[in-house]
Amino acid sequence: MGGEKKAAKKAAKAYRAKRRYGPLGPYRFALSVAATAALWGPSLAKSAGTDRFESDCILALGFGVVCWLASGVIDRALADARLRALAESRELAD
Repeated sequence: MGGEKKAAKKAAKAYRAKRRYGPLGPYRFALSVAATAALWGPSLAKSAGTDRFESDCILALGFGVVCWLASGVIDRALADARLRALAESRELAD
């Protein structure tokens, strides 16, 4: 039984090394752009042509980067949870 567990962990580790993203992976950039546009769009529209426009652009860019990084953390957690559930179901089947 111990050998099977090690083999399952090794297979999960190999799968993790091969996979590039979880279920949100292809949409991470689009999600961060949409969230930034929804939250910072009106502010950028109001400040267009004023002195605040550059600072608002920098803040919007920072918010977009934070959203992108946060979606990566969430994506990784979802992918790891899927791997754990798959490993548990294989253990129960054996």
